[in-house]
Amino acid sequence: MDNRLTDFLHRLQATTTPEEAWAVATAFLGSFVGDIITYGTVDRDGMVFHTTLPDWWMEEYTEEGYAAHDHAFSHALYGDSLQPYLFGVAFDAERRDLTADQVRLVEAAATDVEIRTSLLFPLRSVTGTEQAGSFVVGGNLKRQEFLAGVDDCLPTLQIAALYTHWHIQTLKRQRAIDEIRLSPREREVLLWLSKGLRTDQIAYKLGIARVTVDLHFANGRRKLKAATREQALAKALALNLIQP
Repeated sequence: MDNRLTDFLHRLQATTTPEEAWAVATAFLGSFVGDIITYGTVDRDGMVFHTTLPDWWMEEYTEEGYAAHDHAFSHALYGDSLQPYLFGVAFDAERRDLTADQVRLVEAAATDVEIRTSLLFPLRSVTGTEQAGSFVVGGNLKRQEFLAGVDDCLPTLQIAALYTHWHIQTLKRQRAIDEIRLSPREREVLLWLSKGLRTDQIAYKLGIARVTVDLHFANGRRKLKAATREQALAKALALNLIQP
């Protein structure tokens, strides 16, 4: 492992917030074949993007529904391969699997921010959730210059992108845990629910009224932003807030 990558991994590991991690990652990843970095994830809660692109571009991407036609993002979400994926104006015109509309979409989306060549790393869940996404490094290098640069640094970029994904998701998960402060009783009722007990059985176990059990469940659902007690239990287990 080269010294630059080792130093980057140490600096990234030292960050304590997703925002700090993103700043360290973009400075490093943007020093190779392009300084336009985009990191997107999709899970049951929706789509989240981090990017060095201007805000107006991301607003347009979202409002125009580009994601539904973005073949690179579709490859990241639904493709069978986790191998790096080349795309951009310099590559897409040659792809036989793209429609003319998809090629025009890439050209239109890339022109205003001068993106000619990009390299996408597909991502999958590292936190126990149904999550997928992509890390994209791109810029305005010409095709041959970009390919030569990628040949020199592909393993470094891939390791850096994957580790950044893991670290940012770990920090986000820890932040979510820190923000959810279940009381001991709220944890207890969820724990007994995980063991298959009904409300009246939980009330008997804890020596409290059934209505009090319902109140603890309601408070737990609110804090966990869950519609049902079963959803609250699933989230509490996923966040390691209780151990059955």
